[in-house]
Amino acid sequence: MVSYDIIGDIAIIKTRKEILHQEKIIAEKILQEHKNVKVVCLNRGVKGEFRTRDLEIIAGEKRTVTTHVEYGVKIEVDVGKCFFTPRLAYERMRVAKQVKKDQIVVDMFTGVAPFALIIAKYANPKVIYAIDKNPHAIKFAYKNVSRNKLLHKIELIEGDAKEVVKNLYKRGVKADHVIMNLPFSAYTFLEDALLLLPEDTTMMIHYYDIIDKENVEDRAGQIEETLLKRKVSTKIKNLRMIKTYSPREVYIGIDIEVCRRSSAGRAGDL
Repeated sequence: MVSYDIIGDIAIIKTRKEILHQEKIIAEKILQEHKNVKVVCLNRGVKGEFRTRDLEIIAGEKRTVTTHVEYGVKIEVDVGKCFFTPRLAYERMRVAKQVKKDQIVVDMFTGVAPFALIIAKYANPKVIYAIDKNPHAIKFAYKNVSRNKLLHKIELIEGDAKEVVKNLYKRGVKADHVIMNLPFSAYTFLEDALLLLPEDTTMMIHYYDIIDKENVEDRAGQIEETLLKRKVSTKIKNLRMIKTYSPREVYIGIDIEVCRRSSAGRAGDL
């Protein structure tokens, strides 16, 4: 079985080990069937602190930088140094449609800023704080924000999300929407996101994770339990399986509406 994504004019394929010897044949077939594809890469898995793909170019031009167009937004990315998936296009627009005029959005793991770009273009937020610790991703994010003429809506911040969110809290920033797209690790940042919770209204957390199929419902329960301990009322608004990641694992999305209980202290007391 072969699966592949097309990002701009680069195809990234993932195959079972038993047919890896056919990778060149598969790559040439993709080039023939997709005239817009100029590069074919083999994905050997995810590696490193920034969880980027370990890619080998097996056909076409020798480069990993491309420009992907999503809903009219141009997104430049180095697929070997920054993680980006076209399979979240619907999710990005879905979230954008929930953002109301003059709301504040915090994108804790922005990458090359696809969520921020779509929201800034198709909603009318007051500001989007877009955070990432990968310097390569932030470099391309700056290019993308400038290229799409959205500098007046998006503030890019390079750094660890835990520290950046603390600094935003000290600045008095409160968020209406928080995007947490960091598969395998987002759960460990939930309490940090609560620093941005307003005192007198709800906040929506758009949470993404990769998890074993059998543990999806358990994860939702763990989230509710974690937030309950922090005296935060929680409502799971939407839990969905977005795509298959591996034979056992799925990419999930959860919209979590949170509000502070009247008896709770300030977020800074967490």
